[in-house]
Amino acid sequence: SDLKVFDVLSRAPCREWSLEELAEETGADMQLLHRLLRCQASVNHVRETEAGNYEVSHITPFLALPGTAATIAFNVLFLAPMYLTQAKYLKSTGYKNPT
Repeated sequence: SDLKVFDVLSRAPCREWSLEELAEETGADMQLLHRLLRCQASVNHVRETEAGNYEVSHITPFLALPGTAATIAFNVLFLAPMYLTQAKYLKSTGYKNPT
């Protein structure tokens, strides 16, 4: 399936999903999915339950919106590389205003 994990979680907001169910629904490798979800849970993008399952947080449905995904992609693909190289570029030009 092509479903993203935020979409899967958001379509049943009152349900806990096991890692196995999420891997089956998303087509993701279960070990990789576990690692990614733990990271997402650490910043409240999803919620890890005491049983080690996952459910929506207050942020998850927002992350499932197409506009949010497009904004994140734009930031990662366009803005982040610019921000990461800006200091080096400015230093190489002697901190002069480009003409």
